[in-house]
Amino acid sequence: MDFFTLSEQFESILGESLAKRVKLIDLKDSVLILKASNAAWKNELEYQKKAIIDRCNTLLDKAAVKSVRFI
Repeated sequence: MDFFTLSEQFESILGESLAKRVKLIDLKDSVLILKASNAAWKNELEYQKKAIIDRCNTLLDKAAVKSVRFI
């Protein structure tokens, strides 16, 4: 259910321009797995890691995401 909610609200979590370049892969064991279109966007995601976790948890109204892994 959490993964579905995050996938439905993905653009609002990352912002329109970043969401176009990143794919939500999975949420497993509190780890959000994202795939970036290239290394530059992966680097941008690393920079925003804490904000992404905070936005996800705010949206879900619980601490469902504890870490983010980029592939």
